[in-house]
Amino acid sequence: MQTDMLKGKLITLCVTGGIAAYKAPILVRRLKEKAAIVQVIMTKNAENFVTPLALETVSNNKVIYSLFNEGDNIKVEHIDIADKSDFIVIAPASANIIGKIANGIADDFLSSMILAYTKKVLFVPAMNVNMYNNPIVQKNMEFLNSFENYYFMEALEGDLACGYSGKGRMPDPPLIVNEIEYLLTEKPLRNKKILITAGATKEYIDPVRYISNPSTGKMGYALASQAIKLGATVTLLSHKGCLELPYRVNKVDYFTSVDSLKELIDKYIDEHDLIIMSAAVGDIKIKNYNTQKIKKNNKSWDLEFSSTPDVLKSIQHKKIFKIGFAAESNNHSQNAQLKLENKGLDMIVLNDISREDIGFQSDFNQITIFTKNNSKSFDKLSKEETAIKILEEYIKFT
Repeated sequence: MQTDMLKGKLITLCVTGGIAAYKAPILVRRLKEKAAIVQVIMTKNAENFVTPLALETVSNNKVIYSLFNEGDNIKVEHIDIADKSDFIVIAPASANIIGKIANGIADDFLSSMILAYTKKVLFVPAMNVNMYNNPIVQKNMEFLNSFENYYFMEALEGDLACGYSGKGRMPDPPLIVNEIEYLLTEKPLRNKKILITAGATKEYIDPVRYISNPSTGKMGYALASQAIKLGATVTLLSHKGCLELPYRVNKVDYFTSVDSLKELIDKYIDEHDLIIMSAAVGDIKIKNYNTQKIKKNNKSWDLEFSSTPDVLKSIQHKKIFKIGFAAESNNHSQNAQLKLENKGLDMIVLNDISREDIGFQSDFNQITIFTKNNSKSFDKLSKEETAIKILEEYIKFT
């Protein structure tokens, strides 16, 4: 498994006639950022909305828009590209091209190549709302979607270029790239249901002050994203923050305090095969919460604390695979192994927080994964790479 799923892959982008074609250069750029090789195919109508030169410039490849191009006549070009492509995406996919392919019509380069292609094709429809809802178009999409190698992204609702408002907008390029990555990733976690916690708990002192920690939730969100790509159905329990929700996440629910996190875990845990407790759970809370804001001139700031519930220990009797985290600044291995044993975990991920470059707010981790019988250490990795390593270790138990 790898995080750079598109690296070195030949992605053929087919652009058809529609105002959404203006997003094609942005989509090419996003694919190139993932180290993909991009070949662009255009229909004649697409040239009315975006120029071949613009797409050649961003893709660093010639754009093909004629079935009878000048050049190497030894190769049948639409067959050659069909053979070489790792994935084809049609964005925007017009009602015209959907209808052609549904009825086996091959009268230009794009439609001829699609009929010669045997791997996965992603259609990204974009058109007027009435066209999109037309029973003929819907029937064509339903028919194509019944084949195992044809996939559709649902059009989005909103204001359309034609002046209408409704379903028919093409999803933005980052969502299309996410869908391509999802479709290209093997699914060893298919049929697995995973519960993941992410972020920091907050224990309020008064309505405006609280005790917390610097956790951003990035690790939990990376775990959710990678688990989804690997085929899992993911429920994410998160603090409320500014992170973008993982693509295709099944359900998201939010906690604030340790008590509210525990309530959510109790609510969802029995529906899942695995829980990954990557949230940074606070150990103390205020004994007497002040319902009114404590004034700055308050003479006494003496605060009494009590312990928060031990969430990990409370689920140790559950018949579910349990992965915890140990954020340690000293005695790293000893503390992690004690936690693994005392909390009844199946696996624990040790994260050294003594260094700023791999601490709470960093985009990187340096971890050691402990199970009951062994351990495995890794060099500094991105959050996404760290998530893959953790999930790889879990897959060995499935």
